[in-house]
Amino acid sequence: MKKRSDTYASVWDAIADTPEQAANLRARAELMQRSAELIQAEGWKQVEAAERGGLAAFGVC
Repeated sequence: MKKRSDTYASVWDAIADTPEQAANLRARAELMQRSAELIQAEGWKQVEAAERGGLAAFGVC
């Protein structure tokens, strides 16, 4: 765990153990945000969004 007094460029840098892990977390967060925006813009229900994304319905929130 990193010290509390350290400062970081992002929350991902603070919680990740490596720069690569932070980049992966950043990319996953952006993908989830854009997915949520698309689902909302299209007015899809959870089941429809899951079908369109090729996921199980419980995997889409």
